[in-house]
Amino acid sequence: MRNFLILLAFLTGFNAHAGLIDIDLSAGQVLPGETLDITVTARDFGEFDYFDLDFTFDTTIFALDLGSIVTDLDPFGFVTSQTATGLAISFIDFAANSGDFLLAGFTLTALSPGSSSFTFQPDGSFYAPGNPTPLAGIDLSATASAQVLAQVPEPAGSALLLLSLAGLAFSRRVKR
Repeated sequence: MRNFLILLAFLTGFNAHAGLIDIDLSAGQVLPGETLDITVTARDFGEFDYFDLDFTFDTTIFALDLGSIVTDLDPFGFVTSQTATGLAISFIDFAANSGDFLLAGFTLTALSPGSSSFTFQPDGSFYAPGNPTPLAGIDLSATASAQVLAQVPEPAGSALLLLSLAGLAFSRRVKR
């Protein structure tokens, strides 16, 4: 009975949120010049009032459109900057935030053929109000990848077919 009461105390007394971050892509493959929409969502977050994250991707394959960045968080405390390896995202607010929300959404433009993975640097941190140590249990292991395909010219099959038919017709005329 004593163990059961201790178990109930632990279940109700500790709020163990394992914040999960998901990366969703609008497409897995794009052509040079096309855009790729990225949505970064946060689920099941405990209270926090500050975070600092680095979102990485291959900047030789994709270019970031800084004007396309959106979030569900207070825009006055939401700061982004382009880095050599992707995008730095920071947020600070006087009111605590929690739950499920759009961490960031933005658009990338495909520059050249290749493949890029989208990840977070493992040193990203979330902080609870009044707590100088980072929150534990935040899962920054989300990954996604996309390919930029090279544009291949459409084969001129119909032109070759017409050319061969014309050659056949011409060779039959010459024989007669």
